[in-house]
Amino acid sequence: MANRRWFASIVIAGILGFLSVTLGASQPQTPSATRNHRLAKPVRTSLVAWGSGHGQVGLRRSPQQPSEGVSSLTIATDGSTLLLDRVNQRVVQLSPSGSITDVWTISPTPPDAEDISSSSDGALGLYSPFRALFWVQEGEKKVAELRIPRELRELTAIDFGPSRLIIARSAHQERYRLGSPSAPQPLAAVFHSKQEGCFALPDGLGVATTLDEHQHPHLLVIESGKPRAKVLRSLPIIAQSVLSARLIGVHDTLVCARLEHKISESPILVRRSVSCLDAQSGAVLFETDLGPVDDLYVPRRSFAMGGASGRLVFIQPRSEGLRVTSWDLPRPNHGGTR
Repeated sequence: MANRRWFASIVIAGILGFLSVTLGASQPQTPSATRNHRLAKPVRTSLVAWGSGHGQVGLRRSPQQPSEGVSSLTIATDGSTLLLDRVNQRVVQLSPSGSITDVWTISPTPPDAEDISSSSDGALGLYSPFRALFWVQEGEKKVAELRIPRELRELTAIDFGPSRLIIARSAHQERYRLGSPSAPQPLAAVFHSKQEGCFALPDGLGVATTLDEHQHPHLLVIESGKPRAKVLRSLPIIAQSVLSARLIGVHDTLVCARLEHKISESPILVRRSVSCLDAQSGAVLFETDLGPVDDLYVPRRSFAMGGASGRLVFIQPRSEGLRVTSWDLPRPNHGGTR
């Protein structure tokens, strides 16, 4: 828990660092958010059993070391969920229906791969922080690899951008363009490509989170393409104090954040929730409470957003198996269109 709070403090410190520069010159406009609360019910919940057979994912338990299992997930264009099964060194696919009878292995993986992403054309990306390598696979075939500059510190994820452009995201809510495996960027160009905000909206503006003096979380919409980026909008996520707020992803102008709350009766446990809001209007369109954090282990990536129609998936390692919960996300209504 101390490590997680330390990580959250790094994220908050990073964003507040650049805010102290930008807000002094230009105060952000803060529209009054429309609190259109929608407490979401999951579309489907599946339980994938532990094991090494068909329809299972691996779990390694040891009295001397933390448990280890599925470390990451991503969502394919068709809405299926791809799980990085580190123990069995494979990628397991769960169909959009969520049925555990439709779980199958689609690709082997290197033993040190910890994170997974998917491109719009169906390629898989596998990331090893230990070797600082990102592999691109098509089915079971590795087609390319990209070496990640070790000069980039505290990276949290490596993802695909448009046309298989590789994007690195940092704990300080920054993103870098690494180029592609066939045309990697030189280190100077990578640093020059830095953009504020860990994700980008369709219009190129960055988004990040921060906590105000009351520990209330806000979504920041940030200028793009400028060395001294200004905060254009600050949108309240919820009017409650939280321990941390981290972005999960962006779909169209819908931005989802993972929040952690203190449980008053427990000095150790925290509670998770997710809130999604429209970055244009500030309307909160989706909320769900995920309960206390009491999992067997903490995956590198527990949430994913993606799919052509917009889906949110959450994985939770439980004693009885890996619980996979998914929701179909609402689409922001701009000008009467959906």
